[in-house]
Amino acid sequence: MSPLRIEAFNPSTHEWLRVGEVGPQDRPGSMSDNKPDGKRDVYQLECAEDDSRSIISRSQLGIDLDSGGTRNINSKGFEVIKNLAKEQSFEMSLTHDGKLEPRRYRFTHT
Repeated sequence: MSPLRIEAFNPSTHEWLRVGEVGPQDRPGSMSDNKPDGKRDVYQLECAEDDSRSIISRSQLGIDLDSGGTRNINSKGFEVIKNLAKEQSFEMSLTHDGKLEPRRYRFTHT
């Protein structure tokens, strides 16, 4: 089955590097984005069980806890940011913990 492919852009080489994937049978993945105003958005990344699409959602009114490679998200709900069909891609920039500059990411439902 085809996964949601996650790539990061390397500005020094101008290349996209694969950094992960989420398959139809996998638990949803997540990524965080620290805003300049101190707020933090948490995005959930999932591939539909029937492999028809991938969904990128943003947590609404929740918390996340990172404990050694596992992130637990407790959210009031999720706002769908993007539904991706086969071979569709979506890009966004995220600023992670301890980083000052945002990094570009590309998500592709393969």
